[in-house]
Amino acid sequence: SERKRVFENQVRSGNRPYPKEPRQLISASAVLGDLEYPLKAFPEAAIQAALNRREEMTPLLLKILDDAVVMYESEDVNYMAPLFSLYILSQFREQKAFPLIIELARLPEEKLDQMIGDSLTENLPQFIGSTYDGNLEMIKALIEDPQVCIWSRSAALRSLLVLFKEGI
Repeated sequence: SERKRVFENQVRSGNRPYPKEPRQLISASAVLGDLEYPLKAFPEAAIQAALNRREEMTPLLLKILDDAVVMYESEDVNYMAPLFSLYILSQFREQKAFPLIIELARLPEEKLDQMIGDSLTENLPQFIGSTYDGNLEMIKALIEDPQVCIWSRSAALRSLLVLFKEGI
């Protein structure tokens, strides 16, 4: 993808140290840049910057998830922005992320595993529960759809426990 070519050119030219220092994360694009392809270390400063700039970052993170759903076939396996977006939007309890997460869970198992790794089995129930927008039918449809991978169906079922524990 074009995004990966730009990234690789920046790394080769030495213009992309990772992770950035908090003082280097002035723009939203700098924050997102650290979340796209982390190289040397966990992008803690970028995640903290995103968490501190909720209003600015939320639409950008939602767009990353939307793009991941729409363009999943062409996503690079090393592109980490969708995974970080899931964690940050869940931390925000961003309800606009809920339908995107449900659609993401419907992706083919291989692509979903490449995109979010162990979070498919470990964190997807919390992502669904944390962003729940009141549409129980979407969760039920995911659970009952035999075309959806078993891990996503299981996560949807377990998200009901998350909602129950929260008293929802």
